[in-house]
Amino acid sequence: MNQITHEYFGLFRTELLNVNYITFNLTKLFESDIQELAAYFQSLGFNCYQRKADTSQSRQEIYASYKNKKYYRNQFELEFILNLPYQKDIMQIRFPGLSAKQFYQLIQQNSIQWQKLNKFGIVLSRFDLVYERRKKSTDKSTTKEFLNSSYIQFQELHPYKNLVSERNRRGLLFKIGSRKAQRHYRIYTGNQNNSLRFEAEMKGDLIKDFYDLLIASTFDQQDFESRLSYQFFKYSFQLFALSMQTSHIDWLIHRIRPFQYKNTFLGDDSIIHSHYLNQMDFKLMKEKQHLITLLQLLVFVRGLKYNTKQLRSKFRQYRFPLREFLKYNNNNQTPNQYQ
Repeated sequence: MNQITHEYFGLFRTELLNVNYITFNLTKLFESDIQELAAYFQSLGFNCYQRKADTSQSRQEIYASYKNKKYYRNQFELEFILNLPYQKDIMQIRFPGLSAKQFYQLIQQNSIQWQKLNKFGIVLSRFDLVYERRKKSTDKSTTKEFLNSSYIQFQELHPYKNLVSERNRRGLLFKIGSRKAQRHYRIYTGNQNNSLRFEAEMKGDLIKDFYDLLIASTFDQQDFESRLSYQFFKYSFQLFALSMQTSHIDWLIHRIRPFQYKNTFLGDDSIIHSHYLNQMDFKLMKEKQHLITLLQLLVFVRGLKYNTKQLRSKFRQYRFPLREFLKYNNNNQTPNQYQ
């Protein structure tokens, strides 16, 4: 994706991306401060819970006051994580799944009073985007086969990344990369195994600078979302660029292909693009001669005139008698009728 910037990408809804997880880090609070924040989030429609640590199995619900206890049965929720590993002065607020999507919608509507949060030193620490691909009748392999074969291929393609393939109560899950890294990627089954979800987890230094964009009084949704969409597609492409399992990443190929070999340092007239070679399955080429002939054709047309056309992307249209190409391949000798 050389020389491609966020300006080539759009809003989450146009890129078919959904927000799936948001976390904020903040300085450790007194109980009264947690109660104050909980009251505010409850007023926005979020039930509030707290865990002592990231690994704690149990959690306790937070009520702003006992008299309000029966009124706050909201559809959405968040968690206060009181202790984070290796960060003794930091705690965290987490919005999972649909709750993250709802909180982001409130941001879009300018419904968040950021001054209530900023006084506690809050910082954006994680933002997850997910693309959901529905199962198609034309799929050449099942979701299970795709995940299993991807796991095997990634052991060769990305040997230095942490790779985990497992099954949980929701289905199959393939995790790529360390959870401590700035980027972590997951592919998992969804919608009762009728879909595959591709999720990019972005955090740390990669995401914290986005907080200023998020809380700006004139929130620029286009700028914020195009930048994160770019990060999502860029990393997805880096992972799957050499994958042989193309049927389940057709959405990614379709989105990235126009930019794959863009290079602003070379003029269009100085090169012939051969990116379609990467789209060919060489197992289907019965003879190596086919490849040799194709390369000879590329050399041959470099000296010919052409017309520039455009469908989804620009291409060159060459017109020439076939016998001229055959003569070129035959050391300028006139081809016979059988050729």
